[in-house]
Amino acid sequence: MERKARVQRTAEEKWQIVVEGLKSGNIAETCRKYEIAPNLYYRWKDEVEQGAKEFDITLVGFLRDDHFNIYHGRDRIGGHTSTSRGVPE
Repeated sequence: MERKARVQRTAEEKWQIVVEGLKSGNIAETCRKYEIAPNLYYRWKDEVEQGAKEFDITLVGFLRDDHFNIYHGRDRIGGHTSTSRGVPE
């Protein structure tokens, strides 16, 4: 029996497959549809979750610095609000 050639999937394709499995609730069916082993699906799922955690940590850091204050009308220079600079709230 011949083995099929390995399919190289992009990060976007992996993400879509993981999301489809989560939405359907039937991981085995999703794996059969895309001809992947369940352990590979779960590895991709772990990668997606780890990426989301890293993004969340980066976002929290971003919101704690001055960018957050500027976008919420708390400039350090002159105490301007976002509306006084012409930026809609």
